[in-house]
Amino acid sequence: MSRNILGVLLSFVLVTLVGCGGGSSFEGEWSIDKAAMKEIMVASMEKEAEGQPEEAKKFMLDMANTMVENMQMDLSLKSDGTFTVTSVMMDQTDTVKGKWTESGGTISMLEDGNPDKKATAKIEGGKLMVSFQGEPGAPDKLPMVRKAK
Repeated sequence: MSRNILGVLLSFVLVTLVGCGGGSSFEGEWSIDKAAMKEIMVASMEKEAEGQPEEAKKFMLDMANTMVENMQMDLSLKSDGTFTVTSVMMDQTDTVKGKWTESGGTISMLEDGNPDKKATAKIEGGKLMVSFQGEPGAPDKLPMVRKAK
C-alpha cells in the first residue's frame, strides 16, 4: 500500500512541467497546496483501505499525513516559456525542467527530453490546478498556490 502512495507522489514530481511568455497570469512561483493535497490523499487512502481493519486504516492515514507534511514541491513558470519543478520527498530532491505554452486560459507543460511527460494547468479559484496525462496513479488535479512575493 505504501508503494502506491509513493508512486502517486513520484508521479506528481515527474510530471509537473512547462511555461510561455508575455505577462501571463501563470508566470511566477507556485507551491503545492498541502491542505488540499491532504484531502486528496486521505480520500484516496480511505478508498484503498475499504475492508481493512481500523488499525491498518489509521496507519495508512497517518502515513499519508506525514508524507504530505514533509513533502515540498515548487513550480517556477518563467516569462521565457521555461519552467522548473523542484520537489523534496523522503529526503530526496528532484528537479525537472521543461517548456510551457499558453492557449485559451490553459497551459501545456512538456518535460525536457521526455515528450511523454505532459501536464496541463488552469487557474481555478486562485489555485493552479495541474492535470496529468498518461500518468497512472496521479491525481485528477494537483492543487498549487502562488507563493508570496
